[in-house]
Amino acid sequence: MIEISNISTKIHDKMIIEDISFEIEDGQMIMLLGENGCGKTTLIKSLLGHLLLAEGMICADGKDIDQMTWRQKAEIFAYLPQIKNIVDDIKCWEVVISGRNRFMKFFQLPTIEDKAKAIRIMKKFKIEALAEKKISEISGGQLQIVYLCRCFIQEARCVLMDEPCTYLDFYKQHLFLQQAQIMVKEGYSILMSIHDPHLALKYGDKIIFMHQGKIMAKLDKNTGNMKEELKGLYQQIYPEQIIDIGG
Repeated sequence: MIEISNISTKIHDKMIIEDISFEIEDGQMIMLLGENGCGKTTLIKSLLGHLLLAEGMICADGKDIDQMTWRQKAEIFAYLPQIKNIVDDIKCWEVVISGRNRFMKFFQLPTIEDKAKAIRIMKKFKIEALAEKKISEISGGQLQIVYLCRCFIQEARCVLMDEPCTYLDFYKQHLFLQQAQIMVKEGYSILMSIHDPHLALKYGDKIIFMHQGKIMAKLDKNTGNMKEELKGLYQQIYPEQIIDIGG
């Protein structure tokens, strides 16, 4: 279990998130919901540590990750950012295999076995045909799955995803989330920021609802009616609007 305790983060002396606490269990998909600017991306980057410095504590099985090496931290968290750095001439399999960095020595090049492993992972996610293509030659939806494979091959316990469905069409959003469920079914956990409550309800085991830098509510599909609870939360922050989250 990963325990997040009292995380607070300031940017330029402005408090962005404050006193955030929750738990991530293995084999769960947790959705972060909330309006723009509520702190979802800041929270994800704060958990990674090297992107934003935060007060508070993050423990994996009772061990403070601040006391871990970068390789040990890479066993805990993988990261799928919203905006990715694109290097035009790099091939898709090379992007995937870069997730193995924590297993390699400095300056070590991928082996034939490493490439074979990358291809096997891509086949698992049904994109093996893209292996030799350059990432500049594939669509945004395909790129998301390539980066999902990269997270999978890293073998981290939890994948942090920042708005992974942004810019994907209706079909590719569901395809991506169905692929992400493959990881969850194999015991990995996912913490994903997302805007669409319909997708959060369909695919999430839990929902963490944020508002103005704090957790407003934690919803669990096993202990309540997430649809009705979520509708009530949206009505609180948008009282003048008619809220229909479907589902």
